[in-house]
Amino acid sequence: MKYLNFFILSCVVLWSYTSPSYALSDKWCSNGRYDKNIKPFPKPSFNKCPENARRTMTLKEVESYYLDGAGQEYICNLSKNPLFFSGLHKRKDLKILNTLFLYKQDLLNSSCKEFYRIKIAKKRAIEDKQKVIAAKRAKEDEARKKALAEKKAEEEAAKQKALAKKKAKARAAKKAKEDAASKKALAKKKAEELAKQKIIADKKAEEDAARKEALAKEKAEELAKQKAVAAKIAEEEELKQKILNEKIQKIKDEAQFIVATLKEYVTKDTNKLDILEVSELLENYNSEMQKGWSDTTIRKYEELYDYVQKDEGFIDFSADKKSKQLAAYNKEIIKLREYLTTSQSGLKAFITKNLGSNNAIKALKLAKETKQVLKDFDVTKAMSLKNNIATWKAMNGVAEDKQYTFKILNKKTETIKQSATKQVTQNKPTVTKSVSKVSAKVETSKDYKIGDYPEFLKDKFWYANKKYRENKSCNYIKDQQKISAFTHYSENKVSVLLRINDKALGKSTNNINSGNVKIIKIKPKILIKTDYKFKSNIKSKFRGKWCKNEETMAYDPESEELIRVGCSKTNCSTGLFDPCERTVKYSCSGYPTK
Repeated sequence: MKYLNFFILSCVVLWSYTSPSYALSDKWCSNGRYDKNIKPFPKPSFNKCPENARRTMTLKEVESYYLDGAGQEYICNLSKNPLFFSGLHKRKDLKILNTLFLYKQDLLNSSCKEFYRIKIAKKRAIEDKQKVIAAKRAKEDEARKKALAEKKAEEEAAKQKALAKKKAKARAAKKAKEDAASKKALAKKKAEELAKQKIIADKKAEEDAARKEALAKEKAEELAKQKAVAAKIAEEEELKQKILNEKIQKIKDEAQFIVATLKEYVTKDTNKLDILEVSELLENYNSEMQKGWSDTTIRKYEELYDYVQKDEGFIDFSADKKSKQLAAYNKEIIKLREYLTTSQSGLKAFITKNLGSNNAIKALKLAKETKQVLKDFDVTKAMSLKNNIATWKAMNGVAEDKQYTFKILNKKTETIKQSATKQVTQNKPTVTKSVSKVSAKVETSKDYKIGDYPEFLKDKFWYANKKYRENKSCNYIKDQQKISAFTHYSENKVSVLLRINDKALGKSTNNINSGNVKIIKIKPKILIKTDYKFKSNIKSKFRGKWCKNEETMAYDPESEELIRVGCSKTNCSTGLFDPCERTVKYSCSGYPTK
């Protein structure tokens, strides 16, 4: 195939040279610098290069092909003939090569001389290598012959020795054979006896195994039936509870409104309800409510509801009250949007003034949240954001432009929070209840590591008065007491806020501290350590002095309480409080205003 290609190419080259002039073209057809089979030839002026010679070369590249490329050996062999440059060639390809190197014979001779020098050197290197290999083989053959002779002598000596041993061994073998035959007969007899015993034991084992397998299968089938029944009952109970919870959620707010409205309506002159009947129905409902929401609670409420709906005066009265409540609710919504809008402007101004600082990062986050909440308004999110903004303003010395009150919204969002955290569990199956407790504990610990800041403390204020544990509004707690103390734990700062009611003498103060708040243990319960220093503003011998305080607390995720562990350590003790007394702290939301 190689020679056929060369023959076809030669024909193409000869056919293409129709002109008697051998002026060298600058474009040549080839198959590359390193292809020996297809040598470069001038590209036809009227056609493309053939398929097997698609690569185009310049005249300079053709010259390099013959001087130090794949055509070097070919041109060097041609140039050995003294008549090569005589110009008497009949073949056109030889005439072209003659023309190409006619005035470059010195360059060609130098290239060929180097080519043959390298070729001869390679040939000599191969011959030297072959001589070394031959010498090595001869030496190995001599050593092999010597080793063979030595081995043969050793084998002969071993053969004689083995023959002597063989005779002695034959005698010993004869005696051993006789002894073995005797032992074999004895062993055979013993084996037969053991085989009989094994057959009996195997039969007994098979019978025992079959009996155990049948018993286990029967037990497994019974257990599977019990599990299936239990799973079905649990599924039905879960579905019932889900339906009940949905029903409770629908009527819970309504029930609270109806009862409150009823208590107000019975005092009116328009009341046509039988006070004895109403009192009994209400008592039945309240009695069940003390136990929590259940099917019975719903039934008692519906009996009360159906009775009061018979009085058209009550219907009109409740509708009117509902309308007023809705108007008041909408008014607070407008005020809330106004507060967020003005606060957003204040946040932008703060960011502009403190651009690039750490204080501006929190402001930027709040501004973005405000923009999103104003766009997709949600009351719960808006109230939470309002509390966060109020806290941020107080912590950064930004004054409120206007005082806002949100009694209805505070009450509504608090009810939503309580209903979200206090699920109806009175009528839940015991298994479901225990599973929910376990999952709650896992949730509170799995995302935290020792040394982390406890995120569940974030944006909350903590106080130690058990009386108000169910009231989650900090301002409500503050208003109920002459003196209130709240603690706020952020990642690297602890703030103690002392609030003195207007009715009492004194002035509200904030002790802003620095320090660390971190988790030191996760299991079996989460332990938090606070280590900080503060400057006391309270009138005492320590006033104006920097004090240090260290305290360890356990966090209960179910009740959301902080419980002091061990004794607190401080260098500013007044002796009024026992540092080892068991103290429980509860959380509230919203910055307690001064």
